[in-house]
Amino acid sequence: MMARAAAPAIPNVVILLANNVRTDDLSCYNPDTPAPTPNIDRLAAGGVLLRHHTVPALTPTANRAAHLTGQMPTRYGLQESEQGVRQILHTLSRAGLPNSTLTYADLLKKSGYRTKAAGGWELGWACESWADACHSPLKHGFDSFHGVPLSVSISEPEQLEESLLPTMQELNAYLEVMANQSAVRSIYRPIAEAAWYQWLAQVVTSGGSLREQARLTAELQQKLDLLLVRDDAVARWPYSLQGMTLPILFESLEFIKSSKRAGKPFLLQHSFLHVHDPPVTAPHRVGNSGVNAYYDSVLELDWAVGRVLDHLEELELLDDTIVYFASDFNDLMSYPPKTSNITDARVPGMFMYRGLMKPHVLHRPTSVLDLLPTVVDVIGKGAELLSMELDGRSLFFPMLTQGENSQRYHYSYRGDDLDSVTIVSEDETDPTIFKLYITKGCQLCKETTLLYNLTADPYQTEAIGPETPTFNQVVEDMRANLFAVPTVPSQLADFWRVMPLPPLFPWAQAAAYRAGVDPAGPAYLYSFLEADVVFAQEPGSDERAGGAASELDPSLPTFYRLAHREVPV
Repeated sequence: MMARAAAPAIPNVVILLANNVRTDDLSCYNPDTPAPTPNIDRLAAGGVLLRHHTVPALTPTANRAAHLTGQMPTRYGLQESEQGVRQILHTLSRAGLPNSTLTYADLLKKSGYRTKAAGGWELGWACESWADACHSPLKHGFDSFHGVPLSVSISEPEQLEESLLPTMQELNAYLEVMANQSAVRSIYRPIAEAAWYQWLAQVVTSGGSLREQARLTAELQQKLDLLLVRDDAVARWPYSLQGMTLPILFESLEFIKSSKRAGKPFLLQHSFLHVHDPPVTAPHRVGNSGVNAYYDSVLELDWAVGRVLDHLEELELLDDTIVYFASDFNDLMSYPPKTSNITDARVPGMFMYRGLMKPHVLHRPTSVLDLLPTVVDVIGKGAELLSMELDGRSLFFPMLTQGENSQRYHYSYRGDDLDSVTIVSEDETDPTIFKLYITKGCQLCKETTLLYNLTADPYQTEAIGPETPTFNQVVEDMRANLFAVPTVPSQLADFWRVMPLPPLFPWAQAAAYRAGVDPAGPAYLYSFLEADVVFAQEPGSDERAGGAASELDPSLPTFYRLAHREVPV
């Protein structure tokens, strides 16, 4: 048997982040899932499966920030707000990940890595103007970016009050004119800005909560939020999430190839748009699962993960690369539902580093907060650059030695308040994992505190009674170890940080907007989907080639054959 090759001095790093995927929806966690996921299974089987991986918050924005920084989102104000909104809602709002916060991309870039972010960003974009891009990937350690600042699906707008309709229609008309008539763009900008501010003034005085006010912007989603961006330039506007899998994936694969040619270590963060709600499966993959649209999207995610692994293997880089896969959120979307309505902080998680780590399973809880310290530990670089307190802990030693994580407490917050704690008992020979839910305003009160044994009851169907010795023992343990995370006010409680603002609009790139098109229509989508068809037919090909309509596979849906024509520009 051939001996395992020595690990490279500086390994590459590939971060694969899914959107809203549950553990039970992947066959490496649940063999009975109705849609097997062989490629994600391959990643788990070749690496370290994190059986109980957790997130520290209940929203994607907060958890994306946590996984990038190794810090609780309450430290920089990206926690959901009880008085405001749950997450960043608009590309053109001021809320976002502060520049002062270090990310793993910052550390690796300073350590000589090429860095790229692809896919959904979700952590804000600008502060004073589109061009400053203060919250963008380019200001958080990434050399390049191709993807969407915010992954948005067109939703049904709220019914606007009569008083709001004229201003909204006026603003909509000005933006249309600016997009289509370059000669009058400079003339119409101040008029459009005035209408925009008038509309915001009417919204802020319309009454209702900030959450209700924020939903009024759905009328302008297509113009304000649907921007596909390359670095800081708008590449496609509006976009449709459906069919975008391949174009963004292609960028990531090309980055891997160019990094090998350059002979430099690289960091790739690829944030999948799957499994978005509503699902974003390309038309020719709809129905593949035979279950529902959600599982169709899970299968497309699995296919894309397989392409990344295949590409690393083909380029002989897989043994020299740390691959991490996780989900940013758990939206309890499984079919059929197996959980109660209690919040569940568990998400899929796995590391693979074939050059150094042997396949095994970590059973004790871990967290997405552990990613940054683990990467720094594995590559042996960047620790000296850390100037902030981390809330995660490196998993490198337990993964290397096939041991277990020694961290006993994992906290999950609902806004500023502690929602639950995952606790590992002190019994080293046969530890039990408990989940303790803490009620706001009465921490650890017997009447309102809920406790579950996740080892015996992973779906939290039967609470442990407050009269039992186990309940009292765990609660007293928790009482002695409650940890107060430093908290700053949430950015998401501020109207002027949550709402889309005129200065952040990419005025200089207004010509990129395609007025009057259906972003999900066949003709507009085809420039993306043509490449997807070719790629699906030839899995080993890296070419973005297209053929004549007669050369396309006749078994492909009519959608493709009808759409094979020039896309309007």
